[in-house]
This record gives sequence, structure tokens and C-alpha cells, in this order.
Amino acid sequence: MKISILIIGLVISFNLFGQNLTKKELRYIPKDFNESLTQLNKVIPDSTKTRIKSMTESDFLTQTHFSTGMWIRNYWLYNRYLFGLIVTKSDLRKDLTTKGLYSNDDMSGVILRSFHRQLNNVDINLDQQIKDIHQWYVNMNNLEWRAKQDSISWANYMAKYEIGDTLTNHVYYDRNWLGEPRKNAVILATIVDKSDRQLKINIISFGGETDEKVIYQEIKCESSDCWINPHWWKKKNDKDE
Repeated sequence: MKISILIIGLVISFNLFGQNLTKKELRYIPKDFNESLTQLNKVIPDSTKTRIKSMTESDFLTQTHFSTGMWIRNYWLYNRYLFGLIVTKSDLRKDLTTKGLYSNDDMSGVILRSFHRQLNNVDINLDQQIKDIHQWYVNMNNLEWRAKQDSISWANYMAKYEIGDTLTNHVYYDRNWLGEPRKNAVILATIVDKSDRQLKINIISFGGETDEKVIYQEIKCESSDCWINPHWWKKKNDKDE
């Protein structure tokens, strides 16, 4: 059962399960930081490594935090308990703790960042990675710094929208608990104005829905012209649209 769960985790985690590994090799838990990079190199097929190398470091970390990162946290970093007693301690977690990392999220992030750098022949610079993490926690307690970062993040996000762009929103509505499918409609709108954190839109298509009031309620608009949070919408020309 354990090995099947592990394999499922590997498949979900960036299609890692592609090497000809024995069960012993697959189930091996690294004992320290260096072994964690060696083990990733073993379990990740060359085709996936090529894909990883082509990604930016930031994109790689973003896309793997809840996949490969979660697998690392679940199988490599947690102590094993039985009836409330520790049966097996994670030597890898102990090693990373002695290096100055205390959060499993931070540990998996450092492992993944280092693996990406190793594949791209970039200096891992582990000490600086750890210093940057410590500084991030210091900064998070600085309200002025957090407000500035939030403002920068919004500015970068809003920069991709221009007046005249077409947006889409897949709206589901009429929820019921009798097993009947909910209605849905893909609506279209154009951007007619923008502020620092909102977009003003004009709805140009209700996706075939004749009861427009229902759509207005779902997207929290009172008429075809309204201000919306862009995070719930996609640009019509987005790749994933």
C-alpha cells in the first residue's frame, strides 16, 4: 500500500516515475541535503530534467510546491508515529534543521531550488538561500515592507491588462442538492477602464443564458458595466483558455 501511494505521488509530482528503479531505490529516504539532490536525480527521468532545465527557477518552484514539494514533505521530512510514539525520525529534516531551516515548506523549497540550480550548472549557494529565508521572516513582520511588496505584486499583475482586452469567466450557478447538474455559461466582457487593483468591464456575451440577472448576481455586478476583481477572470488570449 505504501509503495503504491508513493508511486501515485511521484506520478502527480511532475511525472517523476519514469526511471527503472527497484522498490528499495524508490522507497529510499535521503539522510541529508546532498543525498536529497542525488535521490531526485535518480527518480526523475531525463526527459523531465530537460523540461525542468528550460523553466525559470521561479516557475519551477511555483509549479512544484504542491506536487513534488508536497511529496518531499510527506515522504522525506515528516517523522513517523505509531500510537503517538515516534517510530522513525527523518534524518533529512534533522540535517536541514541543523543548517537553519525549521519549516518543512522552506526545506522542500530549498531542495527544489537547489536541484534546479544543479541541473543548470548554477551555484547552489545554500548558505545564502537560508539567509534569504531568515530575512523573509524578518521582513514579514515589517508592515511597511509587506504593504510595499503587496503594491508591487498588484502593479505587476495589473500590467498585463489593457483597455480593450477581452475577458472570459466560466460561471456556474443554480446550485441544488438533488443530484441535478448546475447550469454554467462562459461569459465575455471587454475592459473599459482600470484602477490599481480592479477592472471595469462591459459584458458583451452571457454565454447563451437568457436570464441575465442570474449572471449579474454570480459575478456581483448590477449591470453590464461594473468593476470586478481580475483574479476571477482570464484574458481571452491566455494560453490556458
